[in-house]
Amino acid sequence: PANYGKKYGSLPDEEDDIAVGSIAPEEAGRVGTAIRAARRCRSIICAMFGALACLAGAVLLVYVYLQSAPDDLSFVTIGDWGCGPTNCAVPPGAPEGYHHGGLNTKNVAFSMARTAENIGSKFVLALGDNFYWRGVHSATDPLWKSVWEQPFDYPSLQTPWYAILGNHDHYGNPEAQIEFSRQDLDCKQFGHCPSRWVLPRYWYSVVHPSARNRFDVQFVFIDTVILAQSSSHALAQEKARMGALDPQDLHRWEQWAK
Repeated sequence: PANYGKKYGSLPDEEDDIAVGSIAPEEAGRVGTAIRAARRCRSIICAMFGALACLAGAVLLVYVYLQSAPDDLSFVTIGDWGCGPTNCAVPPGAPEGYHHGGLNTKNVAFSMARTAENIGSKFVLALGDNFYWRGVHSATDPLWKSVWEQPFDYPSLQTPWYAILGNHDHYGNPEAQIEFSRQDLDCKQFGHCPSRWVLPRYWYSVVHPSARNRFDVQFVFIDTVILAQSSSHALAQEKARMGALDPQDLHRWEQWAK
């Protein structure tokens, strides 16, 4: 109908004074005060609802952004890396790439640390041949300091190092690298607490959540030297012919492989 809302609609502000003028004078002051208070309350309520609407809109925008933003898991990897200042000497006739191993490790560590910082790396995957040419002899071998702790002592690399053993690690004492992890020696010897070196056994797995916890990634570490002993034996013989392994080292490894 044409008059819908006219009878029961809200009273316009300019009509308030007409309504007040039509009542008894002694009540006009009280009614006028009540009307002004109502107007103020109406303004305050409108402002509150407006603020709540803005806040809800902001929360919604943040939620949409978080749901649409990319999710990832950042880390760095390194393998065939175990050269320090003294443990990578090779005969003069060795291929060119085998020389200057300690210097190469320092350069790699620098670039690796810079990349880890740029991407916000959460951990390192150390994929074997952690100590050339004959692994380490014990969990307190000086190579722990010269090959690993000193070259890779950058803030961005003070994260877990999930390690696995390579064939050169087996030429020495592979159990020593496991014991270094189990005995928490990175913390006890070098003061990196909690310890970074993670190698609890020959094969293991870890699960890491993504940056926004939308998915998990499981990493499975397998010692392929143990799984493929025949090919590992061929590698050991090749290293012995090159001079990287002494005959007694090769014999000890062959006895272990049996």
